[in-house]
Amino acid sequence: SASNRIIGAKDHASIQINISEVDKVTGRVNGQFKTYAICGPIRRMVS
Repeated sequence: SASNRIIGAKDHASIQINISEVDKVTGRVNGQFKTYAICGPIRRMVS
């Protein structure tokens, strides 16, 4: 997670985002991605 916290089962405001990796030479998506999990309290701080 973004805060290094364990995201609990009752945290219904948490999200998980997959960001595609792009080849630096061709500019195309290479089929790999990075996964980011953001817990509800972090989302509330941004809003």
